[in-house]
Amino acid sequence: MAKPNDSLVFVVGAGASKEAGLPTGYELKGRIATALKTRLGGVHQRMICENESIEKALWQICQRQADRQQQNINSYHSACISIANGMQVAPSIDHFINAHRHDSEITICGKLGIAYCILSAESGSEMRVDNQNINNTINFKELEETWYNSFFHLIVDGCQLEDIPDRLSRIAIITFNYDRCIEHYLHHSLRCLYPQISPEQVAKLLENLKIYHPYGYLGPLPWVSNSAVNFGGVEITEQLVSMARGLKTFTEGTDDAHSDIIEIRSTIRSAERVVFLGFAFAEQNLELLYGSNKPATAISSPVYATAYGLSESDVHVIKNDLHDISGHQPPNIHIRNDLTCVNLLREYRRSLRIR
Repeated sequence: MAKPNDSLVFVVGAGASKEAGLPTGYELKGRIATALKTRLGGVHQRMICENESIEKALWQICQRQADRQQQNINSYHSACISIANGMQVAPSIDHFINAHRHDSEITICGKLGIAYCILSAESGSEMRVDNQNINNTINFKELEETWYNSFFHLIVDGCQLEDIPDRLSRIAIITFNYDRCIEHYLHHSLRCLYPQISPEQVAKLLENLKIYHPYGYLGPLPWVSNSAVNFGGVEITEQLVSMARGLKTFTEGTDDAHSDIIEIRSTIRSAERVVFLGFAFAEQNLELLYGSNKPATAISSPVYATAYGLSESDVHVIKNDLHDISGHQPPNIHIRNDLTCVNLLREYRRSLRIR
């Protein structure tokens, strides 16, 4: 059972995955615009999506309405064009989908673009498993200067294997990212540190760590489900469609009645310490975390957050916004615009220690 004074919640945004080589929200826009690029082609000079995986996925979706199949594929291609053009001006793909949330074709095509690009990004990231690696694991050397390494040290520092379940149970992660970097890294790290246990035992250990994906993610990894896609793996059409359906828009992700949202808010409000890594502090995401009503009583738990590269004036605004919506007290809110995710964990290592 977790000790109340040791509970630790991490809120993870795209800036955190960037340390492993995955795209920021801004970078993801460009990749999606490329993935959804559509042109005239084929014998009949019809519109096609240049990305073969997405084109096959669209046809599979359309096969459910065979009597209007060509009409449907045309509407999806039009949606792809709208998204690709919109990425030039939209703040993010999430904002664009939300702005067109009543257009089912844009929602489906946007989610397909996200799923394809994030899976491809996993494959090209520093988390990838190199097939030439005889140990069939990630290259930990490449990840030494990332927060994943420092986070793992927080978990295992000063404890034995039998202590790991208790350590993990004191931590919760709320990640707004669609990738599976955290799960992937922890699984391989535990196998490396404790080679005497099987992959199945590692998977069992990780059941003690609660990870929330309020906007969905690409789905479980193979050590959780036999039908899952490997980290950065090559998807088949059915799997890409399934991945896309597992993603959520802003509106879908912030449903107050959803059990995960209720549990997320309870978890973060009761946490003894909260850490924001690579998080943009968007208003709708803060509301997802804390709800729209400020608590009647102040929250005394400290907050540690990155705001790397932001101005002092923006940091001041973020601190006030966080206080107004969460009840965290300004003297206990430590927002650092001079520290990356890994450096924040190093700076506050003793404050975040799990005892």
